[in-house]
Amino acid sequence: MKAFLRGNLENYDPGKLRNEVLADDVRILAAWWATGAKDKDLILRLLKKILKEIAERKKKGKMRWTLHIASLKDPEPFLLVLHDLPEVKKILESEEQVGRSVGEKRS
Repeated sequence: MKAFLRGNLENYDPGKLRNEVLADDVRILAAWWATGAKDKDLILRLLKKILKEIAERKKKGKMRWTLHIASLKDPEPFLLVLHDLPEVKKILESEEQVGRSVGEKRS
């Protein structure tokens, strides 16, 4: 989130951020999209970077996170980004970990 707040979005490097920050940044981007952000292209580029990084970490067993697209209020940005990334989508939707994730309803 700090990178977002500093406005250094074009140089945003998800590879340098902790897992918790990446998960928060995904939620922030989803909220920006849902509230009608003007630069949707930038949101999609950032979301793509983050989701690819999360998938890579998850594949290596370094991050626990699941994307529940069907439960999202506005899944459009995720569907747009993951349309051309079927392997990343498969990894992100895998339930092979624990913990609350984007789109998962609270108990």
